Amino acid sequence: MNPAVARGHRRQVPGPDRSSSASVVVLTCFGDLDAAASLVAEIPAVQDAAGGSLMPYGALGLAALRDGGEEADALIREGLEGAVARGGGIGVAIAQRARALLRNGQGECERAFDAARRASEHPDDLVAGNWGLTELVEAAARLGDREAAGAALDRLTATTGAAGTDWALGVQARSRALLVEGDAAEDLYREAVDRLGRTRVRVELARAHLLYGEWLRRENRRGDAREQLKRAHGMFTGIGAGVFTERTVRELKATGETVAKRRTGATPAALTAQEAQIARLARDGSTNAEIGAQLFLSPHTVEWHLREVFAKLGISSRRHLRDALTDRPAASTPVQGPSGAIRRRPAGPWARPAPAVRVPPVGPILESGPRSPQTDPPGGPVILLALLLPVVMMAFLFAADALEDLIFPPPAAPDEDTPAADIARTTSP
Repeated sequence: MNPAVARGHRRQVPGPDRSSSASVVVLTCFGDLDAAASLVAEIPAVQDAAGGSLMPYGALGLAALRDGGEEADALIREGLEGAVARGGGIGVAIAQRARALLRNGQGECERAFDAARRASEHPDDLVAGNWGLTELVEAAARLGDREAAGAALDRLTATTGAAGTDWALGVQARSRALLVEGDAAEDLYREAVDRLGRTRVRVELARAHLLYGEWLRRENRRGDAREQLKRAHGMFTGIGAGVFTERTVRELKATGETVAKRRTGATPAALTAQEAQIARLARDGSTNAEIGAQLFLSPHTVEWHLREVFAKLGISSRRHLRDALTDRPAASTPVQGPSGAIRRRPAGPWARPAPAVRVPPVGPILESGPRSPQTDPPGGPVILLALLLPVVMMAFLFAADALEDLIFPPPAAPDEDTPAADIARTTSP
């Protein structure tokens, strides 16, 4: 390993960039790829505000799962080059692990083996290194390199056994099942599915169903294999893990199952509230800089959101937005607010809410029928008056005290040299 990279394992500075990347990793593990992608889009703005410049490494694993194509490969290569240039050893491990994940999803075992070996070669890295070990066990087992797979499994067991959680032990059981045969393998696959099913790590659970289904197919148990593979396919499709969805489809076809293709005219995924707002502004002719200034986003973040919009709408440029956005709803949840205000809460936890839409309260409408806007109670002015009334009263009291001092000035304080008798005469009525 490059000495500068090795030193980078021991010299990592925490900051907002790292906390955001860590949140992306957690959301990706939970299978909430849309929320993770939304957070990735906000990272440049966080870096601009906080003065950070670190590569958002959490985006690499997300890209490997979600895209699985040339864009993901290019992003991982960029992250790897950036980590090497910075001397960031952990960044190198994260990038190599993302590459191994991508290659395993694509079924390219040799390239996955090489990337996973590099991701896990530093024993002090207990995060990306352990993830690299899981990819290394799978790639080596599929290549038939039982020695390398066994060595990686021994290292993985040392950490997962110490953790003792369902997540850790589920991944250990899934990895161990790749190196045994017969009933022992099936028991381990079932243990992996059972343990991971009690956690929130949907991606790992879906991969357990996939590996179990592949093993069942090799055992000529096609009916059982289809059951596991269909579960994996449903989970990967729901998560949006494109690279593993394609691998699962190949396995299902190998069992003789017919996998329905998406209809050409199928409705694309609904836009989030923020995406819809950005799309409307872009449709109306606003530039990325103008949209960013209005929504407090960087132009880079706006550009990223527009790429997501184009992908969901199945278009390639801004000029198609006018037709694509006709009567298109946003993926949001209506929330009842005060005085009949309804706010659209974005689906993603980090998306900015759309402006409030004023509607008349429900109760009075049901009692007396529709009313014109002029007869709606002025909730805003009443609330404002209620807030300002105490301030006005306090100001009036202070003004009254000042006026009293002007009309009835208090007696002047006596000098220290004035005799007591004179003081008594001046203060007596």
